[in-house]
Order: sequence, then structure tokens, then C-alpha cells
Amino acid sequence: MNIKTVSIKVNCPKILKRVNSTPTFQRLTRKPLQIGANIERVNHKQYSDMLRLYSLLGIEVKEV
Repeated sequence: MNIKTVSIKVNCPKILKRVNSTPTFQRLTRKPLQIGANIERVNHKQYSDMLRLYSLLGIEVKEV
């Protein structure tokens, strides 16, 4: 599998609350997200889902 290390940057507590209360967004990461930069190791499918869904909320996802 193609494993990537990604940085997920959450800027706003309102966005974080929405991610934590929506099952679709919760399934994207194994660790609970926090305000600021979060580091996660994901496979290609998870990465593509993060790029697609988190961009709808304004969360920045970058490959490290």
C-alpha cells in the first residue's frame, strides 16, 4: 500500500466541532483532531477522501 504522512490543519473551533459531530468526517482519521496542525499516516484512499471532504469545510490537508 501507498502510505503517506499528511498534515491536517484545523483553524477554527466551529469547524472542529462540526468534524467531531459528523460520522462521515470522523471516519477519515484514527486520532481525534485538535485545533492547529495534526499529523496522520494514511493510505491513498484515506488521503483522497480527506482532500475531497475536508476541503468542503476549509480544512487544509498537505502531504509532509
